[in-house]
Amino acid sequence: MFIPLSRLLMALAVLITITNAAPAAEPAAISSAKWKSRKAQSLAATELTPDEAACAPDQPTAFSYTCYNTLGMDSYFRDWWNTNQNLCGNEFAQCFLKYNHNAGLKCNIIATDSCSAPVASAQWDSIQQFYGVWNIFSIHQFFTQYYIALGLAQGIALGRVGDIVSTMSPPPQETMDGKIAAILIAFSFGEFAMGKELISGAEAVIMKMRYIGMSALAGSAAQMSNYLWGTSHGQVTQSQLAIADLQNKLSDMTNVYMQQVGTLLQQIQDDPVQFLTLCQNGGFSTGIVTPLSTEVSGILNQLTIFVLGTILKSLGAIINLSPIIVAASTSLVKCSSLDNWNSCGQWWYDADTHSTYTLENTQSSGGQDYGVKTHAIWKAEWTTPSDFYTMDDPYVCNGRDPYIDDSGTINCGNPLFKCVATNKNVIFNQVPPDPNVTPEFANCANSANWLQHNCLIGSCWICVPCSYMGPILAETGLAYTFQIQPGCFDTCL
Repeated sequence: MFIPLSRLLMALAVLITITNAAPAAEPAAISSAKWKSRKAQSLAATELTPDEAACAPDQPTAFSYTCYNTLGMDSYFRDWWNTNQNLCGNEFAQCFLKYNHNAGLKCNIIATDSCSAPVASAQWDSIQQFYGVWNIFSIHQFFTQYYIALGLAQGIALGRVGDIVSTMSPPPQETMDGKIAAILIAFSFGEFAMGKELISGAEAVIMKMRYIGMSALAGSAAQMSNYLWGTSHGQVTQSQLAIADLQNKLSDMTNVYMQQVGTLLQQIQDDPVQFLTLCQNGGFSTGIVTPLSTEVSGILNQLTIFVLGTILKSLGAIINLSPIIVAASTSLVKCSSLDNWNSCGQWWYDADTHSTYTLENTQSSGGQDYGVKTHAIWKAEWTTPSDFYTMDDPYVCNGRDPYIDDSGTINCGNPLFKCVATNKNVIFNQVPPDPNVTPEFANCANSANWLQHNCLIGSCWICVPCSYMGPILAETGLAYTFQIQPGCFDTCL
């Protein structure tokens, strides 16, 4: 059962609210004696250990991810299920709610008003009982917020896709890999849970625990896309998507994926094995709530960059990197100051690394100044120069297709999907030039005409790429007297 997105957006403008409605009372099912013995007037009663008492919801130290293990929640859930599963059929979470003072809540469907937070001041049989209901509520809240954020981001991202296609004018026969698009749509989960814009500090640890729980359900981070797509995976990953109709195709794919998010929530809440796997690190024992507007900002960002990179690649563009600036005062680079995007003409300056990036058109015999196109990209806010140029490692991604890397530690702001921009990414060599042996690139073979001398009617020159930013431009003591002329030949063909 799915609630239409329009209804969700009306019900939730900025945030899923935690309500204080009293839960409906139901007769309690038989509880394990081990946990029944912890019944007390106060959840922080003296028979609790100090660490357990610190997790009581009325304490300032409550709702830590460590409370899941401190309170023995895994054993508690297993004991409860072993005692009561004959009453439950195939609905673990719903049955737990029914027999633990919260009958009437519906926490296995996407909806904003069906699953309210447990009330800490209510009478509970044990501190574990409260956290049991809280984990169920927290999972529902997380998936519902993800569903809504994805729906809002869909309109933003696909609007950008339409603008990119119309503005950049790629060849109409070009296509995009549907499999990679499907992976990037699913990796919006990682952008939602681990986005660098979203969280920091203690919250980062909590969201990391949630992401690790989802990775455990999938088998590994590399299998996350297959798991999130579920049975819909095959139908969306086999085709090439026509660039001319890309906006509609991606919209259809995202709609199918959003339906799968609702199916996944029900699947996790109904199955105790999947529920416990997701909760095992304590990520859903916490009280983290973040503004929806913040969550939306990073969703589908990688998909936008992939589309932009694919289209630029179809136009023959590659990314050129100069590790340092050496030509700011030469007559070939005229720039009195950097603009709002830290750009000077076609070049973008990375203040963190003091490197310079630009695009080069390998299909143009005379080179091409990409300043106009890149400024249109930044002005339209399809992406930022930092995200587009620095997301990929040029030594790893030069000419490599996008791939999933789950070999390292999961960190906020460190996407597992690498080489998203799909462009060749070359690095101009910064070694002081020798007219005979200086390589053009640090990670690529020289262009055919690199440092070739050209003479006409007594005038001689050296050709360098239009986007070149390297030591030759600043060199005044070469062993020969030549002019430097940019844009004479293509780079790294």
